Amino acid sequence: GRTVAYLVSVNNADHATLRVMDVATGKPYEKDVIEGARYAQPSWDETGKGFYYTRIPMDPSIPAMDLPGHAAVYYHRLGTDPKEDRLVRDKTGDPRTFLHAEISRDGRYLLLFVQFGWTNVDVYFQDLRAAKPQWTPLAVGAGAMFSAVAHRGFFYVLTNHEAPNYRLFKVDPQKPDRRHWKEIVSQRSDAVIEDFSVVGNHLALTLLTNASSRV
Repeated sequence: GRTVAYLVSVNNADHATLRVMDVATGKPYEKDVIEGARYAQPSWDETGKGFYYTRIPMDPSIPAMDLPGHAAVYYHRLGTDPKEDRLVRDKTGDPRTFLHAEISRDGRYLLLFVQFGWTNVDVYFQDLRAAKPQWTPLAVGAGAMFSAVAHRGFFYVLTNHEAPNYRLFKVDPQKPDRRHWKEIVSQRSDAVIEDFSVVGNHLALTLLTNASSRV
């Protein structure tokens, strides 16, 4: 909680710059200035010394409509030159996609979300404690929406795959194949499960009924 990463967009422009601020003093760090951060959504590691984020190239020769396909995920360590940030997931080359990465609070699992428009998300993960971390498919090619949170050694996955009103699964990373998923919140007929969070070791669900939300 000592540091905040935030985006600056001048005059509400599409272009954004990612900066980092010291909470105690309110002063921004001088070295940690990252351009091309329109889709950044930084996710801090467990040490608080760095974060994963999405960056697009600042290349004027790339048409604006093609920029999403050039987005890539990087890791930035505080106090280092952003030009030396480690590439974590390369670009897709498909301008219809968006990339976003999130790390678990304990720092073990890195989740990657590849979003195709607004109706389809693929999810991959890495075990960062493995000798050679590799991307492993969690939910790929299903043609549905998936969101996931890693908590205490498991993934909690919300999806509308074969469930238009959404349902929630608990997944063992050691057995990520769909046949091993355990359904813990079934699809409801009276509400749509809009979102979920893990709060204080409990699941918090947001339900939508008759255009009204409740938690």
